[in-house]
Amino acid sequence: MPEPVLAIDYGTTTMSAVLRDADGAVTTIKDPVMRRGSRPSAVFLDGERLLTGRAAEKAGDREPAAYRAGVRGALGRGRAPLILRGRAFTAVELVAASLAAVREQALRRAGGPVERAVLTVPAAYCTDTDPRWRLMIEAGERAGFRDVELLAEPLAAAMAPMKGGRFEPGGLVLVYDFGGATFDASLVRLAGPGEPAPRLLGWRSLDDCGGRDLDVRLAARIRGAGGGWLEYELLSQVPGPGWERRASSLLIQHARRVRHLLTVRERVDHRIVEGGTVYTVTRADLAAAATADVMRTVDCCRDLLSRHGVAPGELAGVLLTGGAAAMPLVAETVAERLGVACRFAADPVTAVAVGATAWARTAAQRTVVGDPGPPDVEPLRWEFPTGSATVVRWLMQRSVPYTAGEALVRLRLADGALWELLAERPGALVQTLADPGTEIASGAWLAMARPSGRLFERPGPVTALVFGGGDLLASGHPDGRVVIRRAGDGEVVEEIRFPAEILDLAFDARGGLLAVAAGNGRVYVRGTAGGTGLPVLYHGRDLRRVALSADGRMLALCGGEELVVHHLPLDGTVYDRISDWYGLAAAAFSPDGTMVAAVSLHGRVRVWRLPERDRSRRAEPADGTDGLVIDQYDYGAGEVAFGPGGAVAIGGRMGLRVRHVRDGGEHAAQVHKEPVTRVAFSPGGRLVASAGADGIVRIQALRTMGEREPVQALQRDRPIAALALGPDGRLAVGDEDGLDVHGLKGRTE
Repeated sequence: MPEPVLAIDYGTTTMSAVLRDADGAVTTIKDPVMRRGSRPSAVFLDGERLLTGRAAEKAGDREPAAYRAGVRGALGRGRAPLILRGRAFTAVELVAASLAAVREQALRRAGGPVERAVLTVPAAYCTDTDPRWRLMIEAGERAGFRDVELLAEPLAAAMAPMKGGRFEPGGLVLVYDFGGATFDASLVRLAGPGEPAPRLLGWRSLDDCGGRDLDVRLAARIRGAGGGWLEYELLSQVPGPGWERRASSLLIQHARRVRHLLTVRERVDHRIVEGGTVYTVTRADLAAAATADVMRTVDCCRDLLSRHGVAPGELAGVLLTGGAAAMPLVAETVAERLGVACRFAADPVTAVAVGATAWARTAAQRTVVGDPGPPDVEPLRWEFPTGSATVVRWLMQRSVPYTAGEALVRLRLADGALWELLAERPGALVQTLADPGTEIASGAWLAMARPSGRLFERPGPVTALVFGGGDLLASGHPDGRVVIRRAGDGEVVEEIRFPAEILDLAFDARGGLLAVAAGNGRVYVRGTAGGTGLPVLYHGRDLRRVALSADGRMLALCGGEELVVHHLPLDGTVYDRISDWYGLAAAAFSPDGTMVAAVSLHGRVRVWRLPERDRSRRAEPADGTDGLVIDQYDYGAGEVAFGPGGAVAIGGRMGLRVRHVRDGGEHAAQVHKEPVTRVAFSPGGRLVASAGADGIVRIQALRTMGEREPVQALQRDRPIAALALGPDGRLAVGDEDGLDVHGLKGRTE
């Protein structure tokens, strides 16, 4: 039977909560004082207990030293103490107090335990490195919840009911969240058919732009218009020392009420103090106070779209949420500046919390059936003379192929002697189970290994593969995902989503820079350690391939009739454009970055020299004494790779050829029964791999290519879509069925 779930939208200035009981009924948990769906996310120390919500806000008017609002903003400062009436609290303790108060109300409403909570948080919290993620979980557990789930606010908003009906499934939506203290723009891909929930693609934030800032500006306009008489009224309302601070606070609270009224009225006639002068504020006054901030939010949205290569016309719409977004000025400005229709949540006050309950309903689809593990992975254990020993160090790294009799680990036995444990048969370590310094028992499992051959496999179609940085493997997929894994065991390091199918990938030598060619004609360049993406380049819908120089300073875009070479970092200039009216199929930089090779769809292969990386000079044909222009109209080439020493591997209708730029001679040739669709060199250049439409991958030693049988050959059931050779004898192969990574036998470099 489903369990009750309490969804809490805990914001910087206000919070709301919605209970979904065991029967699926949804109830808003209202503030006990205001009887409204939202309440201030504030606390007040009343003796030994903490008041929350509107009760705290009312008490704070009398004793500001015991009051604290905007507690969520303090989470970013870790555990710095917050002082209430001389007593120190952590931000986590104060957040937990507000959550616990809501939970107590939910317990009474549910008539039983409520142990599960979904807490919504800003998208900026949703990273492994942001401590606020962990602190919010801690606050939920302190509040008494046993199971705490965090959900990004834009995802919750996208799952809430909307005025005018929902967007089309699978659409791309810009979530515009203008809250009380901050502004957040998020790009969300709505759930498509068969998908349980939407996906967060990216976000941008303004930490100094929210409804509270608008209230301060509107209060200043009201105060300026009121003149000396308003100052007299304020002084009479809050006399005594510190009256100026209390008067400003009173006026800001009043401006907030006026702002909310102006969302439904053209003008508001109001009194600051009871029985005082009537002042008039119009929507025009509010627009004058708010326009600059609203324009900042639009610029933030444009920046987000630009970073992800999304044009406003590709959006299904803009979803407006947050209290400040209710101003008519917002919808008018956003629609006009972006040219996209705007939608509102059906209930802006509780939209995020209601959406979080919809997320909770997908829990049944977020389950994983136990997996006994790959059938070809086996434990390694050894019996040694004494009953126990200490691991000194592992002599073999994970995923590096080893032979029978090779030493894998060194131990120190109880008598002080060093022993080495040998492999019984060839294979590769998948996981070590005992770190150096660990005491182990004779016969205990020390590692998991896979016999020689496949290191790991992953299901799902693959369109591009590239190794980088020694231990990284990036794979591209038709659904726009780029998955970066550890090359040894397949563990996912990062998953990045792009708005179109991935066509090609390129790493620099360090694996710190990744270039992505997508089916929308755009090339994205970003750091692989979560770094900020560089500007997106648009090449056109005929984009096919992308290449990066080893040092990460040159970027080549290939497709249509042009190969376009850029310097990195991008400065808006193009280093060179190399044209071929037959159309270009592929390109590759030489390992030293001094040359670039391009192959046309008709089979012409040309090599160009990039002299000294001088931005003022253009590329030159690598002819004369410096190299060769390879001109093979009859060959029908469509794939190219550049190896060390000037070796150029060319794949096409007749198989694989390797030419040398130095002398123009044909170094070697290998005939495939079907056209060669992918070629790759090993990092050291000793091996060259070719894959054909027949599903066969051949790995050759370059020195003996054409004279001997392949070093290894693999048979796939489908045409090969992606191929890469990595360090330590790793071969990655991708097709419609998935990704396979193999360990090659023998010496690879």
